[in-house]
Amino acid sequence: MKAAELRKSILQAAVEGKLVPQNPNDEPASVLLERIKQGKEQLIRDGKIKKDKPLPPISTDEIPFDLPEGWIWVRLGELGVTQTGTTPSADKQIYLGNHIPFIKPADISSAGIDYENEGLSKEGIKMGRLIEFPAILMVCIGGSIGKCYITDIDVSCNQQVNAITTFIHEMQEYVWFVLSSEFSYQNIIKVASGTATPIINKDKWSKLLIPLPPLAEQRRINAKAHKLLDLNSELAVIENDLDVLENQFVEYLPKSILQAAVQGKLVAQDPNNELATELLKRIKQEKEGLVRDGKIKKDKSLPPISEDEIPYDLPAGWVWCRLEDFCLVARGGSPRPIQDFLTDNADGLNWIKIGDTDKNDKYINTTKEKIKREGLKKTRQVYKGDFLLTNSMSFGRPYILNIDGCIHDGWLVLSGYQGAVDTDFFYYALSSDFAFQQFKGSVSGSVVKNLNSDKVAKSLFPLPPLVEQQRIVAKVDELMAMCDGLKSAHTTPVLRDAVEVANIVPFPQKSRTKPIVDRSAPIALAARGDATEGLSEKANRDADELLGDD
Repeated sequence: MKAAELRKSILQAAVEGKLVPQNPNDEPASVLLERIKQGKEQLIRDGKIKKDKPLPPISTDEIPFDLPEGWIWVRLGELGVTQTGTTPSADKQIYLGNHIPFIKPADISSAGIDYENEGLSKEGIKMGRLIEFPAILMVCIGGSIGKCYITDIDVSCNQQVNAITTFIHEMQEYVWFVLSSEFSYQNIIKVASGTATPIINKDKWSKLLIPLPPLAEQRRINAKAHKLLDLNSELAVIENDLDVLENQFVEYLPKSILQAAVQGKLVAQDPNNELATELLKRIKQEKEGLVRDGKIKKDKSLPPISEDEIPYDLPAGWVWCRLEDFCLVARGGSPRPIQDFLTDNADGLNWIKIGDTDKNDKYINTTKEKIKREGLKKTRQVYKGDFLLTNSMSFGRPYILNIDGCIHDGWLVLSGYQGAVDTDFFYYALSSDFAFQQFKGSVSGSVVKNLNSDKVAKSLFPLPPLVEQQRIVAKVDELMAMCDGLKSAHTTPVLRDAVEVANIVPFPQKSRTKPIVDRSAPIALAARGDATEGLSEKANRDADELLGDD
């Protein structure tokens, strides 16, 4: 059970009389209510409060659940003075000041009241509403309707806040617990007017039902509720920390896998594999043959890789090289104005744009637009199997082409790598943080970042033997499938079927005496109501003190 849901359960148990045992020697709530009425009448006679309209009697149909012996149902307005705030004219600066805090809905939360945002002057409070402490302030409009807290100083508030000051100040805390409960919130929503923006006025608010226990029992409820809510607050902090860790784990684990892959730490090396240096020699010989045949132009000699450039040691059989050693890197181009070259003809060339991709895609399979063949003079043609790198904005993201087409200058193409690098290994290597950090260092532009094709071509690449590349791909695929399983488990609700729901123990619940048959999922014991299993003797005593025998 999440901390937020557990808080609701604690407060619901409080308002139903299930949080502490009843004591037949307590003064009944009916006698307490009579004393409250007598005190109210005295305040009216003394001119300290005005006489309100009588509240309607509570009908049987209104009662949502049975109360314990000694409790009674009352209306909120019977327990204290209810008010709605008002706002002095904002045009008159004389009303603004720091004499008294002026509270608005945004200042109220379940954790407290922010007194520092706005204030009224001595003149301003004369035009506003003075609410002496201790009072409960509740938001009475909008999405945060029902949020409430107890003041610890005198305040004023605007007309979107209701307030109650109980005639017996000692009751204030218990009434706050009730108004903070899901029971109270559902009642407020039920009687509130408006659909898009719910509103509950003071009249409807005063008529809300309140389950009233004896005053002595209120004290016991308050004490126990505070203990449980304090523990629940600690649970919420731990829960949040765990959520952060889980999210980071799910996010960073794939990155760690790819980093291990490019460092040669994912699979064992095989000394019988052809060395990567031999692979590079063959690629160089093939490249020289293509130059002699006039199929490609001769590149400028690449600078040797210095020791200062090498970021980490590679395993035996691997070698550091540059991307340009085994592939061609080029930038796209755009025929302009592009509208003149777009076509719906079936023989048009696929016009590949960033919008044809999704951040989770590995391949580019289709395009939304095509261009005329006349546009070839101003663009770059690319082919199935080529790699595209996003060249601007989210630069460096690799995609594998599953189609032929043309690219604009927002792309870089990496081609001709086949025979040197396994396609999937190349994809994983280009997706690694090691590659991204190099691409990050090759961008230009102050506002819009663009990859520099020459710098990308000179990026370092850790090249393993070809056979080892294939083993690395198989291992990465296996581990990434596990990551997907972890993501799915992270977002899957704990309760998946009626059987699990039936195993939940209602709050509060004493430690089980019967053993749990299914021990296959010990991590779920707490969610199923057997959280005391495995606790220390002291922790068990504390749990029994808080939850047992009630």
